[in-house]
Amino acid sequence: MKYAIFCATGAIGKGLATTLANKGQSFRVVGRSDERLRRDFRVYEPLVEYCVADLADPAAAARAATGVDTIFYT
Repeated sequence: MKYAIFCATGAIGKGLATTLANKGQSFRVVGRSDERLRRDFRVYEPLVEYCVADLADPAAAARAATGVDTIFYT
């Protein structure tokens, strides 16, 4: 199963990332800043996949959701 955490850099997103990583589950983090995503989630590499997207843009949101089974919107 492939997971994505949209708006990942908040407290809930970080908590979800920790839970998924502790289970050995790979996941995608989605946010507007590549720098912030990498700073906040690099500890989970190689389980984490980074996706920069402004979710106000429908095309960017669709791209961020591609190949994902479950989306957590935090």
